[in-house]
Amino acid sequence: MLGRLLRTRPRGASALLASSRATTTPFSGSALLRRHQARRWSSSASITASKGDQEDAASVAAIRNIGILAHIDAGKTTTTERMLFYAGAIRRMGEVHDGDATMDFMPQERERGITIGAAAISFPWREHHINLIDTPGHVDFTIEVERAVRVLDGAVAVLDGVAGVEAQTETVWEQADRYKLVKWVDKEGEQVQRLPLLPSAGGKMADLYAKALEGRQTLIERASNFDDELGELFLMEEEIDNETLKAALRRITMQRGMASQVVVTLCGSALKNKGVQPLLDAVVDYLPSPLDLSPFEAHTVVGGKKTRGRGQGAENKVVQLKASSDEPLCALAFKVQHDRQRGLVVFFRVYSGVLTAKSQLLNASRGGTKERLTRLMHVAADDQEAVESISAGHIGAAVGLKHTFTGDTLVSAKDAAHQLVLPGVQIPKPVFTCSIEAESSAKQKDLDTALENLQREDPSFVITVDDETGQTLMSGMGELHLDIIKERLRTEYKLEPSVGAMRVAYLESITNSVELPYTHDVMLGTDRHFAKLTVHVDPLLDHQEDSQEGGDEEEDENNSNVVHWKNQGAKKMPHAFALAIEEGLKAGLSRGVLTPNRVAYVKVTVDEADCEWDSDSSAASFRAAAALGLKQALKEAEPVILEPMMKLEVRSPDRCVGDVLADLSSQRRAHIQEVGSASGGDGGDSIANQGRSIVHAHVPLAHMVGYATLLRSKTQGEASFGIQFLCYVEVDPATRDRLTGNLRKAPPKEFEAPSADD
Repeated sequence: MLGRLLRTRPRGASALLASSRATTTPFSGSALLRRHQARRWSSSASITASKGDQEDAASVAAIRNIGILAHIDAGKTTTTERMLFYAGAIRRMGEVHDGDATMDFMPQERERGITIGAAAISFPWREHHINLIDTPGHVDFTIEVERAVRVLDGAVAVLDGVAGVEAQTETVWEQADRYKLVKWVDKEGEQVQRLPLLPSAGGKMADLYAKALEGRQTLIERASNFDDELGELFLMEEEIDNETLKAALRRITMQRGMASQVVVTLCGSALKNKGVQPLLDAVVDYLPSPLDLSPFEAHTVVGGKKTRGRGQGAENKVVQLKASSDEPLCALAFKVQHDRQRGLVVFFRVYSGVLTAKSQLLNASRGGTKERLTRLMHVAADDQEAVESISAGHIGAAVGLKHTFTGDTLVSAKDAAHQLVLPGVQIPKPVFTCSIEAESSAKQKDLDTALENLQREDPSFVITVDDETGQTLMSGMGELHLDIIKERLRTEYKLEPSVGAMRVAYLESITNSVELPYTHDVMLGTDRHFAKLTVHVDPLLDHQEDSQEGGDEEEDENNSNVVHWKNQGAKKMPHAFALAIEEGLKAGLSRGVLTPNRVAYVKVTVDEADCEWDSDSSAASFRAAAALGLKQALKEAEPVILEPMMKLEVRSPDRCVGDVLADLSSQRRAHIQEVGSASGGDGGDSIANQGRSIVHAHVPLAHMVGYATLLRSKTQGEASFGIQFLCYVEVDPATRDRLTGNLRKAPPKEFEAPSADD
């Protein structure tokens, strides 16, 4: 369910949309306000922790955890600034173009005029407590949206009333939909009706009032189709007052399963300060509280691993958590940030129970690792306030959690026997890679530390080391993403590393299933090393595919491979050997057999019953056997190379469409999906869109490097484009030969790559 604020406005203003989620999923992102702007917020926001154990259902019902989502430059941060100002959280409205927006506090954000990191702040409105997260609109920073929507209950989607629904708007909506936050609604043919605020010359205010009443009646008619109580009043031709209508709209918004059918739409202009207070009212009136979406689903854990309902026993089950202070503590870490003074700061949402300062915790996502809080805080952009406790439904930050990462679940050390794990955060796979090298050997350690900190903060930024060359490689979501990383190394860590040319992050996979017995029996000097096992590899088109057999199953850190350990046999392998096999398999998946690229979408299974060991066996023997056996199995499973395919949307003047299409088809191996008018459907019907077309295509990412410059050249700077990751597909034979360095080979078998939803 959702509500939206959409508005018709001149370019540069912003359209707003409030939306709610239909089940249990939260939102993320955190940033901190300037102290002089946040004083008023600090005093008003203290309700988050002040009630502690005495918090009742009424206080939880007064919480709204919301996010601001939109395409880049649609007006998210401008909308947020107005909401904060009218709620009394800040004394003056900052402007993105002036570089003084409250929520854009990073130097790179203020220089470029874009949002890079999700920023969190709390403020009161009508005796309610709103926790708001402003998110980036650029596709390169999609991880910030991903972890934000994971801990939110509702969202405000901001749409440009001139451009309509743009590429990244669809992307963020799909992210929210995956977490049941909102569902996309096709409103083809339905446009926001334009009415003047004042009557035209010779007109009368009564005429506008009559049109407003007509619109209200249309709203009642449509809403009555989704609410029985309102429908009954409508059929009986009873008079429906505003409170009755608002109550019906809230019930419709709260109905799970209605999100695909109902969108509550509001109009306004953040830039012109129009419609902001009604938007805040809509957040309170229509979006859900944690209590509305309670209970939340969690899984029990056994031996540090999440169970999936297989097997028997009281621990193998799904648990429903209530948003109450009386429940056991369960919190989700959705962001980690490195602070030079405090060290690691972990941002989290408490789903149940109460988190107190100095708490002893367990990280249930990492085998019950012990953690100890040293400081508990509320956050407001780049300012923080120490508190004694944070209760169910609220968002906060903590210092002292040394082993916690994005997506981890934290529980009380008192509940060690009954640990719970909440659904985590889906990490997008990086698609661009480049080498990075310290300016001198003396700076290498500093660079390693800086890269480790940045990778801890941003899970979509990945650091690897090439086994053959020893070169450090950094991978990210795009050119802008890696450019920002380089800037942060320079400004925050005072480093000037050498960065290589950008290249696409290819993957390897397989097309056949193979079962391979492998024996590792070698002599090193006078010592014999023995290990025997059988490796099964299968193509994994659905990376969340679940086995129905007993055993432990674990997805790798990039969520694209599954390592399955079967241990139902009578033999009991030493635990050290089992861990060594797992390490060897993961090492084998880190590098392909055709190229140095990572292996993906493969399920690897090892059965303990097929393993053999004797007095000459060791953990090192099984680690080597697993890695070498897997490599041989991958060779026999007909490996293929995969490349990222992107969904491209180009908005161009009609006169330039021919040149755009010719370039895409002949130079970029694009598959044209559709060419349509920008003035119809979701593109908007304004004068600005007349004489313009929208081209939808699927294009290999390798052919999109430098596309912005070329498009400007072909269209005299009048065209714009947006891209988003679609899926991985097998490369063509020519690209395969180029990547492998081989002479022409027979084309590889067709590979059905996972869809973008997998």
